[in-house]
Amino acid sequence: MGVDLELIKNRNFDIHMEYCFSNHQIFRVENSDNKLIEFYKIWTLKEAQIKLLNLGFYAIEKVGDEDLMNYSDIIESGDMKFIYTAVTF
Repeated sequence: MGVDLELIKNRNFDIHMEYCFSNHQIFRVENSDNKLIEFYKIWTLKEAQIKLLNLGFYAIEKVGDEDLMNYSDIIESGDMKFIYTAVTF
């Protein structure tokens, strides 16, 4: 199992998408009703996959968002929001 947890915060994530996301993933973010949440859904999925497959960060652009079972959810704690994703084969 691979798991990633991120604090959801406003940030400029364009450079991350340019380097790490496929064209399809960029399209999903750009056409989402909530771009920030969609970015974090994809980002946490990618990081969880890297952990599941025991790869380094160098592989972030290579992992996709298909072929693995995954679960994501948003957790609120006080003023903070977190998103986590867990993946398995």
